[in-house]
Amino acid sequence: MVHGAFLMALVSRLIGMEFPGPQAVLERMDMAFRKPCYAPCRIRLTATVKQVSEAVATVMLEIVISAADGGVLASGKTWHRLLGMERF
Repeated sequence: MVHGAFLMALVSRLIGMEFPGPQAVLERMDMAFRKPCYAPCRIRLTATVKQVSEAVATVMLEIVISAADGGVLASGKTWHRLLGMERF
């Protein structure tokens, strides 16, 4: 069984390395685990921008982690502070 902390680490890596990028700081992650993830498995992590606030330099993402068969393993939201809004 794959620990939920590993799935959250994948989300953290996506945010820190890919989107919104190195100028973003993860402030909060709110995830709900829907069903167990068993190793070995292929998973898909999907992040959708739900809100951008230029006034307070934040982005909210909706996160879905699903198994190769399409079943949702975990879902939730993340909030980020952007250190450089010029990227948008």
